[in-house]
Amino acid sequence: MKRLLMITAILSLLMFVSCEKFGNNAIVGTWKATTMEMNVEGMSMSFELAEMGAEMSFTFRKDGTGEAYMSAEGERDSMDFEYETKGNILYLDSYGDVEEVPYSIKGNTMTMNLNEGFIDEYEAEVTLTLKKM
Repeated sequence: MKRLLMITAILSLLMFVSCEKFGNNAIVGTWKATTMEMNVEGMSMSFELAEMGAEMSFTFRKDGTGEAYMSAEGERDSMDFEYETKGNILYLDSYGDVEEVPYSIKGNTMTMNLNEGFIDEYEAEVTLTLKKM
C-alpha cells in the first residue's frame, strides 16, 4: 500500500512539473507594464510608463507561446516568443536567444527583474511592474 501511495505521489508531482512547462495558470494572460525602475551605476530611477507616453505589454498563452508589445515616441514594435516557467524563473525564448527572468506574482501584479545588462556602456538593472489586464 505504501508503495502505491509513493507511486501516486511521484506521478502527481511529474504531472505538476510537466504542466508548468507551458506556464502556470497564474502567468497566462496579458500583462501591461505600469512602472519601470532602473538602477544605472548606483543611480536609481523610477518611471510611470503612461506618463512617459510609453506602453509595454506581454501576453502569455497557455500553449507556451506569447507576444511582447512596445510603443514609445511614435514607434511600435512586437516580438513573438516561447516561454517556460520553473519556480520563480521565467525563460523567454525569442529566436533562439533565451533570457532567464526572475519574476513573482501577487494577485494581479507581476514583477519582472531583468538581468543586468548595459545601457550606453553603463551597467544597469531593470525591474518592471505589470498589472494583469
